[in-house]
Amino acid sequence: MVDLLRLDERLIHGQVAASWCKALPSDTLLVVDDESANNDFLTKTLYMAAPKNMKTFVMTNEKALEVLNDPRCQTRHIFVVVRSIETFLNMAKNAADVQELQVSNYGRMAGSTGKERKSYAGNLFLDEDEAAKLKTVLETGIPCYMQMTPETPKKKLEDLLKNA
Repeated sequence: MVDLLRLDERLIHGQVAASWCKALPSDTLLVVDDESANNDFLTKTLYMAAPKNMKTFVMTNEKALEVLNDPRCQTRHIFVVVRSIETFLNMAKNAADVQELQVSNYGRMAGSTGKERKSYAGNLFLDEDEAAKLKTVLETGIPCYMQMTPETPKKKLEDLLKNA
């Protein structure tokens, strides 16, 4: 099962490796990002940043859905981190057994869309199309919130996007 599906354009970094991996019951960390999965240097860098006590994998969208929808994954506890809103939406809609959705750091590093990004919270910057895609994520019915670290309070994504 997917304990948490997190949108964070930084993928594996201090908050993920040091805080979230300890706070979750997950035994597996899965990075779903086509660019990283298809680049040996990026893949190796992510493996080096991963906590040593967790099985870690870097996969493309297609491979990740194949794995996550395999019935053998139902007994695993998986923490999934993605870089893009498109991947976040794809995983939320198509991966089996996702328990929670989390938006964290997005919009500061993401490539330019040619449209102005608006701040929705401390580390969430979206243009109107990105906000619309995140509203579509809410339609999955999976609980979705913004939370930087396990110690900070959860903010419902639907509340943050009300004025989008």
